[in-house]
Amino acid sequence: MPSPVRLRVAVALTRETDHGPEVLVFDHRDVPQAGTQLPGGGVDPGESLEAAAHREVFEETGLTGITVGARIAVHNRPTAEGAPQHTVLVRARTTETRDRWQYTVEGEGHDRGLVYLCRFVPLPAHVDFHHVPRPAHANDAVSRGNARS
Repeated sequence: MPSPVRLRVAVALTRETDHGPEVLVFDHRDVPQAGTQLPGGGVDPGESLEAAAHREVFEETGLTGITVGARIAVHNRPTAEGAPQHTVLVRARTTETRDRWQYTVEGEGHDRGLVYLCRFVPLPAHVDFHHVPRPAHANDAVSRGNARS
């Protein structure tokens, strides 16, 4: 029996400014080798991509009240164990006015205490987020309930 598909979400959270669009990124304060990232993570069983996007943005930045839009890309790459994994990039918008902030993860999970350094960066003029349908096999994995985080 094939391995279940691991479904993940990544969020391109943008805002409009007088200088043009910006996208939210973050760094791990205590793990700089993790690199600069977009908010994202695993989609829980039975969770929609939209709900996962809201949860991941909150867990990694503290932001709420975002508007999740279209799916704009799917990246297919196996996990370290070789299981199939699909990361769906979704576009979202915010009206957040802070340019940068530090967020410490609360709660009881394994991320508790992690410190994220959040900031908006200009979105290059040649980058245009647009809708790209996800592949049929990604739709099948979600509809069959075979996706796991």
